[in-house]
Amino acid sequence: MKNSERFKGLVIEFLNRSSKYKNEINNFQRFLKDRMLEEKIFDLNVNHINEYFIYSYDTKIGAVPTLTTHISALKSLFDFLIQNDIGYFKSLYGYIDTAGFKERLSENLDTSFKKPVIDNSLLQSILYKMDLYISDNINGVFRNPSSQKRFFEVLICRLYAKISLILPVKPKEMLNLQLDDILNEQTREIKHNGITIKIPNKLRNDIIDTINFADNHYGKKYSNEDKLFVFLYSAIDKTNIKTSIFSDSFKKVYDELDIHEMLKQIPGGKKNKYVYPPESYKVTAILSMLNNGTNIVYLKKLTGLDMGALISNFDFEKDIQHKDVVSLEINRGIVSTDYYTYL
Repeated sequence: MKNSERFKGLVIEFLNRSSKYKNEINNFQRFLKDRMLEEKIFDLNVNHINEYFIYSYDTKIGAVPTLTTHISALKSLFDFLIQNDIGYFKSLYGYIDTAGFKERLSENLDTSFKKPVIDNSLLQSILYKMDLYISDNINGVFRNPSSQKRFFEVLICRLYAKISLILPVKPKEMLNLQLDDILNEQTREIKHNGITIKIPNKLRNDIIDTINFADNHYGKKYSNEDKLFVFLYSAIDKTNIKTSIFSDSFKKVYDELDIHEMLKQIPGGKKNKYVYPPESYKVTAILSMLNNGTNIVYLKKLTGLDMGALISNFDFEKDIQHKDVVSLEINRGIVSTDYYTYL
């Protein structure tokens, strides 16, 4: 019998006794499959255990209580395996049962969620350079297909950045975003997770200009059933589109527009990582919303993110700035009006 089959049988027996940790154990099994460790299950070491928790950050583990549950789930499973005469798991049980294990993972958890926030002046500079570049070139004649494609990717990245600032969701959800009937003059909102987000008129025009560019230059017709970004990338013959395509586009755009600060890198294992990935726009928007008093429960519903991820960049020790509350409430009222998006 294969190791994977034997282990799956033991897991089924374990869960039949109690389904308390079913979700956590299923997540552990997904990790084994993703890392091609199913046949090596009886040869795992402490590094694999560390990798499992890193693997689970942001998707399954977003706060210390959740982390505690995942640790308890593994301890319970390993204890069951030990009772079934698989003594190898004694060392792994001992490792996760040590006093410093949870504390160390808690620190790593905090670090994993702290993603770079784009400074307000830098953010405004990026959006300004994108807008200026597009207005200067959208009616021009392109030298060759390559220069036209570079311009089109600036259009795409501008949309990703601006939409992220009003709808701060993960790249996967952005890739699947549908804007029903956006070409209809009356459509000025995005509906996501049961929440309606008003689209500013300038952003709505940017969306339509980008869709029209795909039509006029690549003969790509938009329909209400299309996923916006899948539609746009398919116009330039991109297939098997994955979320990494956003990172590739932003690298080209930052280089094209000489936005060198957004190309900073830090060491990251096999290859360097960019300080500001596309998700930085999402993180920046969430922090700004929290700082301006947005209800975190509503943000959780909108974004689908874990509470730990939402508050990861929020500074609870920072003194609350006494803003002009009257002006803030008046502006919220203005934004809430039906005519705001037409302005």
